[in-house]
Amino acid sequence: MVAPASVRLPDPPVIFCAGVTKTYGDGALAVAALRGVDLEVHAGELMLLAGPSGCGKTTLVSIIAGLLARDGGRCQIDGLDFDALTAREKTRLRGRSLGFVFQSLHLLASLTAVENVAAPLLIAGVRQSTALAQAAALLGEFGFDRRMQQARPARLSGGQQQRVALARAMVHDPRVIVCDEPTSALDGASGHAVMDLLRRSVLSRRRALLVVTHDPRIFNFGDRIAHMEDGRITRVENLPSPHSPRPL
Repeated sequence: MVAPASVRLPDPPVIFCAGVTKTYGDGALAVAALRGVDLEVHAGELMLLAGPSGCGKTTLVSIIAGLLARDGGRCQIDGLDFDALTAREKTRLRGRSLGFVFQSLHLLASLTAVENVAAPLLIAGVRQSTALAQAAALLGEFGFDRRMQQARPARLSGGQQQRVALARAMVHDPRVIVCDEPTSALDGASGHAVMDLLRRSVLSRRRALLVVTHDPRIFNFGDRIAHMEDGRITRVENLPSPHSPRPL
């Protein structure tokens, strides 16, 4: 049945998982990491994913990001299923729609901060001068002056390195950003600064953000929190009014 023109249907989720399963190993050594996970994250939403170590959080976000194949169920990013794509199509989808921030950051030690941020654009074929200019502009929004932009990761603080990783994930303007424990190694002030940047990204660009965390200090930045245990999402909780990001 078609809805009346006056009725606005809800937007489809940007991240969609239904019945996702994943098992490591075979036979007696098999370990079920995911046992039928259902999850939806919409545009303009910051979803937190919380649960004890070993409950399957990193496995789930790796499948959502197309870094790991699932065994069963459905998983889509912006309406597309990574498992149905060729290797080239997967690369194109990541370059267009997805930003991923690893817990260990994976910044390239031999590159400056601005070069690290420009890397996704260069891989996508953007002219070097344009890529570096876009990277510098974004780092400027994140509080990096020219000297800091030219520093290599080893010369930056933990909070500054995390900002570089976030800028690298955002520089190609993706619809989806996935972060694995973005504040785990940061003090309270640095962690809040990072979450301010993520929250601002949701509000300004209507992205879908999924943040894996053990850190209760940042729960007030989210719209909802999905609680995960033993390979399943046990409940999804609506959070009070999210923290408003500080102006730049």
